[in-house]
Amino acid sequence: MDTAKEAARIAALLEEQSYVGDETIVTSLLIAEQLRKPLLVEGPAGVGKTEIAKVLARALATDLIRLQCYEGLDASTALYERLPAGAAPARSAPVVVASRSRLSAASQRIISLLQAAYGGVELRRLSSAIKLGLIAAGEADYYPRFGPTMEWDTAAGDALLRAVGGRMLQARTGRPLRYNKHDLRNPPFIAMGAGWTLPRGWSARRAADSADTAG
Repeated sequence: MDTAKEAARIAALLEEQSYVGDETIVTSLLIAEQLRKPLLVEGPAGVGKTEIAKVLARALATDLIRLQCYEGLDASTALYERLPAGAAPARSAPVVVASRSRLSAASQRIISLLQAAYGGVELRRLSSAIKLGLIAAGEADYYPRFGPTMEWDTAAGDALLRAVGGRMLQARTGRPLRYNKHDLRNPPFIAMGAGWTLPRGWSARRAADSADTAG
């Protein structure tokens, strides 16, 4: 086995799901796959244990079972949740929602990438409050946002998206938005519905670094 090649394959699978995995994560996943053994992920709340399981479910197009594991737990309550691979997109070309007032240059570049990846997009210009709700309801698929927002602008919509299998990712890192930070301003982000991913060849850092102040 060409270990370097296989590790690059695992890293590419994660990247296709908009997840940036470091060398430790990639190596652990490769060993688990090659040995066909379960992977025990432990750590305090909020470090990303469930997220890596969800990413694997999508990347491998399979279901994963999440189990509770702590002292005093019995078999009747061990099953915590079933993590499906994610619903397949209902459209071959995505619906992109964006600011009604104007688009930033970075948002326009994201839309161009999506057009190239899917052969076209449907662009809807809407007010801010409704965009995340439309994605959660399955009526839209992407929302790139590079203009200023605060945690309270996105928290409820983010919770809705996560509940139905969608995601809101930081544009520069590809990781989920964080909350209860010292600085309550959000970084640039891209919201997407269940089953949709960032297109191959996406360079989040380049797009985010060139973002202006609106859109």
